Amino acid sequence: LPFKIGTVYYCNRSESPFAKEVSAVKLSLDDLAKLSDIIIVCASLNESTKHIINEKFLKDMKQSAFLINTSRGGLVDQEALVEALKMGTIRGAGLDVMTPEPLPMTSSLASCPNVVLLPHMGSATTQTREDMAKLTVENILAGLSGEKMPAPIL
Repeated sequence: LPFKIGTVYYCNRSESPFAKEVSAVKLSLDDLAKLSDIIIVCASLNESTKHIINEKFLKDMKQSAFLINTSRGGLVDQEALVEALKMGTIRGAGLDVMTPEPLPMTSSLASCPNVVLLPHMGSATTQTREDMAKLTVENILAGLSGEKMPAPIL
C-alpha cells in the first residue's frame, strides 16, 4: 500500500471484491470513525446517506484525523463540521464538494484555517474529462447494441 498505510478500513452495505485486493477490513460506520486517521467519503447522496457525516460521527473521530469529501456536499452536516474544525474535534478537512456550490466566501466553513476547499474540480483535468466522455460514449454504444457495457453502474 502507498504512503506506508498499515490498514485500510471501509464501510459499505456489502462486501467489496476490490477491498479484498488490498486486504481492507469492513467496519461499521461507528468503528470507521473511531479507528481511522483519514476518512475519505465516496458515496452517493440519497435519503439514507444525507448527513451521514454528522455531529456524532465527527465527535467519534480521532482528534488527529482528517475528513476528505469528494462525493456530494449533502453527505456532510456542514454546521457540525464547522464546529468540529473550530473546536479541534478533528485535525482538518479537505472538501471538493460542499453545500451550496459555489460556497459563498462569507460561509463560516471558508473561515476555518484547518480546511482546504476546492471548487468541485477534482476531475477537472483535460485528460480525465476526455476519458470520461469517451467512456460515456462507449457505454451508450454498447448498451444500444445489446453488448456488455465497459463501465456499468452497479
